[in-house]
Amino acid sequence: MTTVFRVRITAVFGCPITAVFRVRITAVFRCVVTGVFRVRGLTGLVVFGAGFASGVPALREALAVRGCWESLRAGSGSVRSHRIARAVAGVACSPPPAETGNPGGFRRRAHRGGGVRRPLGVGEVDPAAAVRERAPDTAKERIVTASDAVTTDQDRTTHRKPEPVPGPLAGDPALIGVPTFVVGSIALGMTLVGFVPPEAVGAPVAIILAATGTGQLVAALWAAAIGQSAVASIFGTFSGFWLSYGLLVLGLTHGWFGVPDGSATATQALFLTSWAVTVALLALATLRLPAAYTVLFALIAAALVLVLVATVQDSAQLKAVGGFVVFTFAALGCYLFLHVMSEATGGRGLPLGKPVLRS
Repeated sequence: MTTVFRVRITAVFGCPITAVFRVRITAVFRCVVTGVFRVRGLTGLVVFGAGFASGVPALREALAVRGCWESLRAGSGSVRSHRIARAVAGVACSPPPAETGNPGGFRRRAHRGGGVRRPLGVGEVDPAAAVRERAPDTAKERIVTASDAVTTDQDRTTHRKPEPVPGPLAGDPALIGVPTFVVGSIALGMTLVGFVPPEAVGAPVAIILAATGTGQLVAALWAAAIGQSAVASIFGTFSGFWLSYGLLVLGLTHGWFGVPDGSATATQALFLTSWAVTVALLALATLRLPAAYTVLFALIAAALVLVLVATVQDSAQLKAVGGFVVFTFAALGCYLFLHVMSEATGGRGLPLGKPVLRS
């Protein structure tokens, strides 16, 4: 049978100490307690001493669990009392904090020989009793502290910012997208300015399909995989442009789409008009990017408009002008490629101009 006693000792330390300890009551201890209360004289004193000696280990355990200073909080808190408590408990405790006034909150007599509290008046509350009521149970306090620590660790794990995963899904997709765009633009510009005969309209198709269209698609997938939505949108759009251009040339040349010869010009005008509007919209959508990108898309839209007019009017001069505009944005693409390559190799990027819109 195990019973919990709450013992209040005042005479030993000069201040009340509350200690909670467990004592296993046996037949011998019952005899000792009976002897304390029923035997008088020297025999009773001896029996009481034996009972007190058996309770000292439990008192030490209680003081060790609750801590010396926690046991002395309800008392005067003096250094001497603290040292006595350390000696009785047999545990190492940190020194008491610096005293400021009366930390125990008791009203003591003004004379030096005090140490005994004056009787409480009507309506006054015993500070020691208030401290005992506010003092939490040690075991419950430990359980709550452990649960709080687990909850805190879980919260930190939940709200922890994900670290970047090293691997192939990193880097700059423009390292593939920009140079493949440049090579296709150069091939298209040379065709427009008349470097090849008009009958050899399919001359740049091999570069446009195998290099430019595929490279733009790879760059778009790369950008989408690393979360660069705007970059993926740009490269994905131009991947569609270059691939559709190659299919248009091959389809009109070999009659794949069932377009009569008299409707070839209208088909080309439809293609050029659709993409001119799309690229112009893309130029407006990139006004918050550095000015170099906005100028690039504006030049592409202008080249598409010039080639559209030249196709409708069957004007070789306008096609040549459109070809020179293509060379212009191809040169700007070369500048952008040097910029991204410089940053990728550890250097400083080239100036790209301030955005048109800053908000």
